[in-house]
This record gives sequence, structure tokens and C-alpha cells, in this order.
Amino acid sequence: MSIFKVLLFLLIAVTQCEASNFWIVSRVTDVETNTDCLANSCFTNDLHFRVSHAISRLNESSESEWSANSVDAVKQFTSVWTDGLPEDVQVQLSVINYDPSFGFPRVCDATSKVAFYRVPQMPGFESSENVRTFRLQGRCFNATVLLQKHIEVCPWCVTPAVDSPQKLSSDMTLLDRLNDPIFFISLIVAAVLLVIVFGLLIALICVISTKASPSKPSCDDSYAESDLNHSSSFTSDSVVFVHQLPNLPRCPVPSVPVLEVTQVDEEYCIVEA
Repeated sequence: MSIFKVLLFLLIAVTQCEASNFWIVSRVTDVETNTDCLANSCFTNDLHFRVSHAISRLNESSESEWSANSVDAVKQFTSVWTDGLPEDVQVQLSVINYDPSFGFPRVCDATSKVAFYRVPQMPGFESSENVRTFRLQGRCFNATVLLQKHIEVCPWCVTPAVDSPQKLSSDMTLLDRLNDPIFFISLIVAAVLLVIVFGLLIALICVISTKASPSKPSCDDSYAESDLNHSSSFTSDSVVFVHQLPNLPRCPVPSVPVLEVTQVDEEYCIVEA
């Protein structure tokens, strides 16, 4: 019983995990900074940009950062979530630098946290059910962020090849026929009849092979010499009489040519009472 409970718990956990997994991809482009504005709050010699994804009610966050001197025009960051909803994820951009003496990060400027899919879309930017584009503004910098959610498969997973319409149509036709009770029952009956015919064919082959094999004799064709020694006999010139012959097995006796006696002399024929 305990093993059953453990297996049931694992099944529920795996199902929930697979059902709630989703990925959020953010692409940061068109970053514009005001160096003089940033110099008022932090050192400008080692600036970094940071993008963070967070779900406040779960107290969970994921972040990535890169140097402000990077030549890459687009920065991409992907976060994976095992709980919550894509609509609960909030995004924030910030500018930070590290203290030269102690090495801890110091936030120079940051945008406000915005919900992924609850912010009005800007006209002229890409927008769909799974893709949204935002223009985030801080006190000393601006940036464009494209957000995309992946629910069914991860962003780096290979998309399965799509079969041709003809193949999909034939597969659907076969599935539809299997779902028909009459066709399914007919298929089962045909399978049972095929098994019966196969069994009868094997039985017929066995019977034919048994009849074709030669039968072994059940007894000898000759009488045993010891049985004949226990019998009494009387011999005349032309006839031999045997009495008290023991019971012999009922076996086919080989045919022996017998001389036909047409006339017997009475004086030489003695019959014992």
C-alpha cells in the first residue's frame, strides 16, 4: 500500500511539473543612456545592465547582467519556471556598478516593475499571444524589451517535423475507423476466425502425417516355441492332430499353403476320445 502511495505521489508531482513548466525569453535592444545623469548616482567606469524576471507572490526571481561596454546590439535572457503563470512574471531593467572597495553591487538606476502581459502595447511594435514588446524607461536610460513565452516546448528544443497533409489525412481516417464500434468488432471477429482457421490447419496436418506413417506390429507373426512345447500331438502319415493348444494372441496368421486331403484311409485315422 505504501509503494502504491509513493508511485501515486510521484505521478501527480511529475504531471503537475510538466503542466506548469514554462519559459520566458527577453531580448533587450535599443539601450539609450545618459552618462551625466548616471554619474550623479554611481561610478561610470564599470557600469552593467541587469534584466530580472520575478514573481512577487512566490518570492522568486531570475536575473542576468552584462557590461555596458558590450558591443552586442541584442541581449537575450531566458528564465524557466515550475510554478506560477506567465501573466504573474514581472520584468525590470536596471543599471548597476560594483563598489571598488568592497565589490558589492550598487543600483544606479532602474525602471519600475511591469507585469508581462498587463502593460498596454506600444503602437508599431510586434505583438501577439506569445510575444509582447515594451519600451521601458528609467531616470537615466531607456530600452526596448521583447518578451516571449514558451509553454509547450522549451526555446532551444527542436521543433518536430510536420507530416504532409495526405499522411495526416490517412492517419486520421484510420483512427476514425478504429473509433467506430462496428468496424472494431468486425476486426476482432476476423482476428478470432483467423486464429481458429490456423489451429484447424495445424490439426489437419498432424492427422495426415500420423496416417501416413507405417504402423508397428503388435505381436510376432510366428508362434512361440515354448507354447508349442506344452501341447500334445499325434502324427499320422498324412494328418497331424494337436490338442490342448494354449491360448494364442489374436494376431494375423501368415497364410501357409495347405495340402487338400481328398481321401483318408479310415484304418490309419485314430481319434482320441
